[in-house]
Amino acid sequence: MSEEEIHSLVVSAQNGNWRAFEKLYQHFRDPLFRYCYWQVRDETAAEDIVAETLVTMLDSLHTFSGNGKFRNWLYTITKRKLMQYYRTKYEVIHTDNLDFLEHITPADLLEPDNTAEKKQLVDRLLSNVSQQEAAILRYRYEQNLSVNEVAKKLSLTPNQVKVYAHRAKEKLQKYLNSIQNTEEHS
Repeated sequence: MSEEEIHSLVVSAQNGNWRAFEKLYQHFRDPLFRYCYWQVRDETAAEDIVAETLVTMLDSLHTFSGNGKFRNWLYTITKRKLMQYYRTKYEVIHTDNLDFLEHITPADLLEPDNTAEKKQLVDRLLSNVSQQEAAILRYRYEQNLSVNEVAKKLSLTPNQVKVYAHRAKEKLQKYLNSIQNTEEHS
């Protein structure tokens, strides 16, 4: 379908023509699905993201000005839905109250007294790194996935996984060292 045909369908759909919207839906549904599936590697999640994208397209079609390509506008919506998906999937507990961490030393992490407490501690420690870095560390060390498995799950290269994991571990080590230094000076 040419850009002119797409533009004509968009204008018709903006004026309430359901057939035009249906044609837009039919034209973009499969490419959007392939794009989403390539990003998330989960058929059900990809279908959900495409459905949410198309609902948003319908709700927001009146805001499309026609100055740019409709395809770009639609893929921008899709990218936002993908970001929302990842934020939800890899949600980490964020808290402003990290006071209890001031009394924890790196040795405390190795003591296996209370796994629920340890899980809460790990969640709070991981709130000091990006969501992607936290997801990588969780996959690597909680689920014992290989670098290649993590790369596949997150649509990254193995080298990217290694770099993100290294950076995250450096951040956590720096944070733990700062806690330990504060403790020693108290």
